[in-house]
Amino acid sequence: MNKPKFIINRIGAQDRMPTVDTYLTNTILDDISYRILKSTDYDVEWREYRIVGRMIKLIDGNDIHYIALSANGELTARNSQLQSVPTALSQYLAEQKNSKDGKNRKFYFYFLPQHGNNQTDYLKFMYRLMVTTGVIFLNREFGLPHFTPLAFSSVKDLIRSRNDLRSRNSGNKSTYVTDEGTCYHIYGKTFGANQKETSLFCISISAITDKPVKLYQIIDNDSEKISDNDVEAIKIYSTNNSKYSFEIMDDTLEFDDGDSDTVKDKLRSPKFIYNLLSKFDGEKKCVLCGCKIEEVVQAAHIYPIASIRKRSDLTFDRKFELATDGDNGIWLCENHHKLFDRGLIWFEEGKICISDELEDENIVFVKQITTIDTIEPQYINDKMLAYFDLRTGTIPRLAV
Repeated sequence: MNKPKFIINRIGAQDRMPTVDTYLTNTILDDISYRILKSTDYDVEWREYRIVGRMIKLIDGNDIHYIALSANGELTARNSQLQSVPTALSQYLAEQKNSKDGKNRKFYFYFLPQHGNNQTDYLKFMYRLMVTTGVIFLNREFGLPHFTPLAFSSVKDLIRSRNDLRSRNSGNKSTYVTDEGTCYHIYGKTFGANQKETSLFCISISAITDKPVKLYQIIDNDSEKISDNDVEAIKIYSTNNSKYSFEIMDDTLEFDDGDSDTVKDKLRSPKFIYNLLSKFDGEKKCVLCGCKIEEVVQAAHIYPIASIRKRSDLTFDRKFELATDGDNGIWLCENHHKLFDRGLIWFEEGKICISDELEDENIVFVKQITTIDTIEPQYINDKMLAYFDLRTGTIPRLAV
């Protein structure tokens, strides 16, 4: 009978990285083998290829064990610990789908020796995403001795946790999830390591969703759309683990900020929603009544798309910049949005004004539903005020 065998690509993922055999010692392989097979009797096949997703395999008869390795040594960038996991998951899911050998496959995560803080609030959140997807932590007690990551119970649980994390770390602004009533929207950046975070979000959410999901890709900094491998992984996982559809919207998609239906208007872009979520700390909340029912809270342009489109003095790129600027928007519930669009309410220095053209009883009604009369000061800046000036036709105090 053949011994279990490790299959390991020896060359580092990039030229500057050390070869895998310099840190993946016999002691570590013994530990991995014993934790999975309860045996340290195995062979190792080192292959002269680059390691992908910091992942190795342990083959034992009819079972193939995929082991994604943590970062080793000094922890540096925020994502260095986990950014390879989605790549490894993509490879695992592709092989699981395409292989016809009938073998059983499992996916694990193993903590290598490291120093630095691997239990930041952000990393704890990401560990929970991994558990939600079904990743098995082989040596959790070694890598996370004082923390046991638990799977998210629902998408709303995930959103609450994400918003709580963001409130404690305002620099974490790469992926947003919103509840649109009939479906969930994911707004994910595709630049660098953010693409991997977006992919892990998508896979995790597809494991627990209770309705359809749409991913809107936010492409900037010369980034490209999400990789074909990650797209395939998301599709495979959602097909196998969810009864609800998961749509990956084309990166050039345009949609109407009122009801999110696709329209032929290139100035209406998911990037506006992303930037507005970023400005308002990831929370959809009406600035005039505090309503947090995401299904009825809408993104309202201050300087309207129709007005921007008519500007013959601007290039299309400049128009797009104005149309997607987070400072050119506020969150309003459906009632306040319609009042705002019809000019029945407006803002001066961030404070609501109500049209005296309304009948007295309707003015009373607007005041009753308006429990907040001024946009919170931390969200007001000169740029936003200039957009309000442009909306009302006054001379803006700041060129936008």
